[in-house]
Amino acid sequence: MDIRCICPPKADGTPRHDHDTITLKDRMDFRSSIAIRNALALEAGEGGDIDMADILAVVTERCIRYGITAWTLVDGHGKPIPVSQQAITDLILSDIELATTVADVADEMYREAVLLPLLKEGSTSSPGTPTTASTSPKTPSSTRRRTRSSRSSTTSIPTDGIETTSLSLVGESSLSPNSESAA
Repeated sequence: MDIRCICPPKADGTPRHDHDTITLKDRMDFRSSIAIRNALALEAGEGGDIDMADILAVVTERCIRYGITAWTLVDGHGKPIPVSQQAITDLILSDIELATTVADVADEMYREAVLLPLLKEGSTSSPGTPTTASTSPKTPSSTRRRTRSSRSSTTSIPTDGIETTSLSLVGESSLSPNSESAA
């Protein structure tokens, strides 16, 4: 993409170029798109609420940061300025008009890779809401009173010769025959 020349002028005051060129990745790669989503999640986590305008701003800024791969920008001595996060901040993002121009192109190029998955993800989830009533399914209650089931049969064991003792030091109780039945 061609932009107006933002390089410092030559020593005689004339512009270094008619225009500069900024090169953006043809498509956003996996790592960059995940980094953009993670940056958004971190920003949302710091302040709690984040509105749609902030979401779009974060995504667009990160598309610029991760999208720029090359440019023709030079310093005051005519030496190429390497693309870096600091240079992008200082030279592109600090100039609202220029940043908007780059952002429009980046948004168009990366919308499908970055923005659409975020919007899709956001539309499938909804914020949790507190509930005061039970959310268990309701079943119609029967007007008929329940009847108690019959007792199961048990066998009686005579306990005349057994007595209960106190708990032992290891927390187990024991049954021991009394002195009459042991004899």
